[in-house]
This record gives sequence, structure tokens and C-alpha cells, in this order.
Amino acid sequence: MQKLVLAALAIALGLGFFFVAGQPFGKKENPTLSLAEPLCGQFNPSDIDFSVLNDIRDIIMQYSVFYAKNRPDQAQVLNRSLPVIFGTFGVPEEEIPAWAWDMVKEASRKGIEADFAVIQRIYERLRDDPEYQQLPAYNRLNSPTFARQFFDSAITGIVKRGLVDPFAAYMDPEAYQSGDDMVSGKYSGVGIRHDVRENKFIVTKVFPGEPAEKAGVRPGDELLAVDGKFVAGCSSRAFGMKVRGKPGTAVVLRVRRMNGGEEDIKIIRDTIRTPSVLSCPGVFLPQDRGKSDKDLAIDCPLLGKKGEQIKDIAYVKVKIFSAEMPKDLMAVLFGLDPKKYKGIIIDLRGNPGGSVRALGEALDYFFEDIVFKTTEYYNGAKEELRHERYNIAVDASLIVLVGPDPNETGPQNNSYSAAEAFAGIMQDLRRAVIIGEQRTGGKGTTNLEIPIRDGKSGALYLAIGLWYTPSGRSVQGEDLDGDGYEDTGGITPDIVVRWSDEDYAKRNQDATWDPILQRAIDEFAR
Repeated sequence: MQKLVLAALAIALGLGFFFVAGQPFGKKENPTLSLAEPLCGQFNPSDIDFSVLNDIRDIIMQYSVFYAKNRPDQAQVLNRSLPVIFGTFGVPEEEIPAWAWDMVKEASRKGIEADFAVIQRIYERLRDDPEYQQLPAYNRLNSPTFARQFFDSAITGIVKRGLVDPFAAYMDPEAYQSGDDMVSGKYSGVGIRHDVRENKFIVTKVFPGEPAEKAGVRPGDELLAVDGKFVAGCSSRAFGMKVRGKPGTAVVLRVRRMNGGEEDIKIIRDTIRTPSVLSCPGVFLPQDRGKSDKDLAIDCPLLGKKGEQIKDIAYVKVKIFSAEMPKDLMAVLFGLDPKKYKGIIIDLRGNPGGSVRALGEALDYFFEDIVFKTTEYYNGAKEELRHERYNIAVDASLIVLVGPDPNETGPQNNSYSAAEAFAGIMQDLRRAVIIGEQRTGGKGTTNLEIPIRDGKSGALYLAIGLWYTPSGRSVQGEDLDGDGYEDTGGITPDIVVRWSDEDYAKRNQDATWDPILQRAIDEFAR
């Protein structure tokens, strides 16, 4: 149990992948793409081992806090998963074949342990029965890529719909065995963020000053190939793992520009420590990583409504609760000297969460000895989060910003997990005023990556505990009406600021205009 607690990470889904690069070796123009070998290889449907679903069943029963809390029977979990599976190929719940429901019912009769591998028998009948091969919805089942999607959707249906664990996720063997260093704050790769749009890998961000930018990679570029192998058929994560590599090694990216031209770009990978904390005024970060105001998306010094400089309010942007974050935050707070300022604005907008350890250390800077939160685990054990080492800013006036980051986009753009815990604790203990445009994301769980068959079959990212703020609140969202959207949960700001039409118009003229930040400045000015 202790190992599980120490390893537990509360990270929200939807994090993008970051890759950092070294110096470019140069570029080579290529008018057309002519590649035959796939980057991720061909997937053979016979490689799918549906018996893994029974291992997942056992992991759920042993570790899931939602299973321990709600005790759904195994038949219920299987039944809830079917609409997700069939929904993968566009079949609505009312059109799911009756025999599929019957097979699930037979596999989960009372008095026996449900056989989750029944999903394989459903898949094989759909794949092999001529009646279904003629229907448009099912004629892709012989496709290797779609076979994998069917298997993955079964896992998603079991853990998300069956358990009602909204942030649960399955990691395939390649992704799990590659290791995940997102929470460490260290990244090795080529310095880009990408997204998959209509099966195309599109560069959404190129990090300023990093070698990918120096090599000529641009936002909007379509990534066609890695080291001469085309990327079609890769999952987003598998693609990311192929781009990553040891510092000092080379990787060649084939890109298609927005004007249709193609070229190869050769880059040397490198490792950097991504700043997890930005600030205004800027201070020097540890390990010679430059100043903390380097990549700010706001005016620094802060500006008032009339454009006047605001020098008596400090601004601190916490991007993620990574392993590096407490050191960065300490450096910023010591460098700023909170006593010199009327107040500090702590911006957690768009923060996906991070590690429990980082959360505890960060809170410790603003409080004297106190129990911050309590976590209740799947087995009934309870753990208190308490720190008392550093009292750097215990007297500083604080405002905390939560919700979507106006400089980011995407469905997961909100404050989640550790960011919600930070804001909720500040709110409960009346330590800060919380300002935002909406309630936070509603992830009130402690999660753990649990390997399946020693990692050879991947891993489950599963909620193993629910945490509560000092007042006993859980921020975990719940879908009360079954429409797929959470009706409860999250942290509701003390002051809600909605974007008006006037605000959007100002934003179009001035990319730094931010009504939520402006309201925080106004609050300190009172």
C-alpha cells in the first residue's frame, strides 16, 4: 500500500506530448513523399489477447476506489461497456444486436466470475458473419487498425463507462514500457507539441528558442514521417515515443508545409527541464534555466485598465505540479520577496495537475502547520497530507485564478486535480480569493499506473483514492443524468468573471487582454 501511495500521481487526461530537440543539421527539400515502410508497423488482429480483459477485471476489483465505493456487479460493468464498444463504429445503443447482450448475460451469470473475454467472441462473430460484413458499420472489422480500436474501446468501456471512472485510461505496452516523465518536468525529443486531426499529425506548438524552432519546424506543419517511415496508422502516443530518444541522437522529420511543400528536417535530440513556474517580475530559475518571465503570455509589468504599470502586485503562473515545480516556486518566491508586494496572483488556469508530493510542498510555502487534505483509498485506508518546513509567504495576500487558460485551446483546458486541490484548500481555509470564469474540471482522485502482466500487456491508469479538502469536500465530478457530462464537482470560484463580447473584441486587438487577470488586479487595488 505504501508503494502505491508514494507512486500515486493525480494527472488529468488530455496532456499534450512535449518533445525537445538539439541543433539542426540542415534541411532537404522533397517535392513529394514516397515512403513504403510504416513507422509503427503493421498490427495483426490475431495479436490481440482478449484474455487481458480478465486481468483488467481483477485489477479493478482490487484497486479501483470507484469499485470499492459503488460495488457494481460484474454484469453491470460489462453491460455498460457494450454501448462504448459498438459506438466505436457508429452503432447506437438501440441497434446493438440482441445476441451480443445475451452473450454478456451468459458470461456474467450470478454465482460465477464474469468472463470479460466474452468481448472476443462478440468481435469474432461481427468480423466473420457474412450478415455483418455487408453492413457499412461493420465492414472495417478486418482492418488491423480498426481491430485495435475495437480492443481499446472495450477497455475504455469497462473502466470509464462500467466503473464510471472518467479519467481512467489504458496504456498500450509500447507507451507504458517507454516510461512517462511528464510529471518530472524533463522532456527529451524535438521541442514540439502535436495533435491528431482527421488522422493527420499536426504541429500545434513549437517551443520558442528550442532546436525544433531553430531547425525550421512551424505550427501548422503536418508531420508525415520519422526517419523515413510514414506515420499513418500510429496512435498519438506511439508517434510521440518514436520521436523521443536519447539526447545527442538524430531524428529526421518529414513535414508538409501549409503551402503543400514537403521537406526533411534533421534535428539532434536533447533534454531540457521545462519551466513549471513563470512569474512577473522574473527571477533566475535553478540549474541555469534562465529567468521566469521568459515565456510569459501577459504584459510584464502588469497593466491596469488604463494601461498604467502595476508594480506592487506579483504574478506567478504555475503550469503543472511537476517534480521540479516546488524548487521553481521556491526560487520565485525568494526572488520576489512577498513582503514587497501588495499581493500575489497565483494563476492555475489550464494546469492539468501533477504529483501529490509537489502539491504538498507548494502549499507549505503559504501555510504554517496544518492538514491540507485527506485521501481515502480503495481498501479503506486514510492518509493526511501535511507539511511543515518552509513558511516563505504565510503572510502574503493571495488571489488564485482557475479555469481555462485563455492562451491555450482544447477540451481539457481547465484546472484539474492537484490544481483543484490547491485552490480548494486555499478556499476552505480562507487563505485566498478564487477567481475564474467557470468551475474547475472535477478530478478529485489519486491515480496510479498499474502494470498488466508486468507491463507486457500495458497498464491501467486507475483511480485508487478520493481526496477531500479540509472542509470534507470532494471535487470529483459526477454525471447524474447519464448524458456523458458531469453535473457536479470542481471548485466554484468565489468571484465568477464571464468573458463578454467586449472582452473578445479587446482580445482580437490585444492578445494579452485578460478580463479574469484584470479582475484580480482590480481586487488588490481596492
